[in-house]
Amino acid sequence: MGEKSGVEVPAGGAQRNPGDEDRPGARQTGEQVCPRCGGGGRVDAGPCPECGGSGRVVAIVGDA
Repeated sequence: MGEKSGVEVPAGGAQRNPGDEDRPGARQTGEQVCPRCGGGGRVDAGPCPECGGSGRVVAIVGDA
Protein backbone atom coordinates (compact mmCIF):
# COMPACT_ATOMS: atom_id res chain seq x y z
CA MET A 1 0.00 0.00 0.00
CA GLY A 2 1.31 3.45 -0.77
CA GLU A 3 0.29 7.05 -0.79
CA LYS A 4 0.18 9.36 -3.76
CA SER A 5 -0.78 13.02 -3.52
CA GLY A 6 -2.46 12.45 -0.15
CA VAL A 7 -4.81 9.77 -1.52
CA GLU A 8 -4.43 6.30 -0.05
CA VAL A 9 -3.85 3.77 -2.84
CA PRO A 10 -3.87 0.15 -1.59
CA ALA A 11 -1.73 -2.51 -3.24
CA GLY A 12 -3.38 -3.74 -6.40
CA GLY A 13 -4.49 -0.27 -7.48
CA ALA A 14 -7.89 -0.19 -5.74
CA GLN A 15 -8.68 3.38 -4.76
CA ARG A 16 -10.82 4.53 -1.84
CA ASN A 17 -13.91 6.56 -2.57
CA PRO A 18 -15.37 9.18 -0.22
CA GLY A 19 -18.25 6.85 0.74
CA ASP A 20 -15.94 3.98 1.76
CA GLU A 21 -15.75 3.30 5.49
CA ASP A 22 -12.36 1.54 5.13
CA ARG A 23 -9.92 0.53 2.41
CA PRO A 24 -10.97 -2.14 -0.09
CA GLY A 25 -10.00 -5.61 1.14
CA ALA A 26 -9.66 -4.60 4.80
CA ARG A 27 -10.71 -7.14 7.41
CA GLN A 28 -14.37 -7.16 8.44
CA THR A 29 -15.49 -5.15 5.41
CA GLY A 30 -17.65 -5.90 2.42
CA GLU A 31 -19.12 -4.13 -0.57
CA GLN A 32 -22.60 -2.68 -0.34
CA VAL A 33 -24.83 -0.74 -2.70
CA CYS A 34 -24.02 2.96 -2.55
CA PRO A 35 -26.72 4.71 -0.51
CA ARG A 36 -26.43 7.96 -2.48
CA CYS A 37 -26.97 6.66 -6.02
CA GLY A 38 -28.75 3.41 -5.14
CA GLY A 39 -26.20 1.37 -7.06
CA GLY A 40 -26.66 3.18 -10.37
CA GLY A 41 -23.29 4.94 -10.14
CA ARG A 42 -24.68 8.27 -11.38
CA VAL A 43 -26.10 11.38 -9.72
CA ASP A 44 -27.34 14.39 -11.70
CA ALA A 45 -26.02 13.00 -15.01
CA GLY A 46 -22.49 12.58 -13.63
CA PRO A 47 -20.57 9.94 -11.69
CA CYS A 48 -21.68 9.58 -8.08
CA PRO A 49 -19.27 11.44 -5.79
CA GLU A 50 -19.63 8.85 -3.01
CA CYS A 51 -18.80 5.67 -4.95
CA GLY A 52 -16.85 7.15 -7.86
CA GLY A 53 -19.38 5.77 -10.32
CA SER A 54 -19.05 2.11 -9.33
CA GLY A 55 -22.40 1.92 -7.52
CA ARG A 56 -20.70 0.16 -4.58
CA VAL A 57 -19.02 1.32 -1.36
CA VAL A 58 -16.86 -0.53 1.18
CA ALA A 59 -18.68 -0.88 4.50
CA ILE A 60 -17.61 -2.28 7.85
CA VAL A 61 -19.69 -5.41 8.39
CA GLY A 62 -18.08 -7.01 11.44
CA ASP A 63 -17.69 -5.85 14.99
CA ALA A 64 -14.13 -5.07 16.00
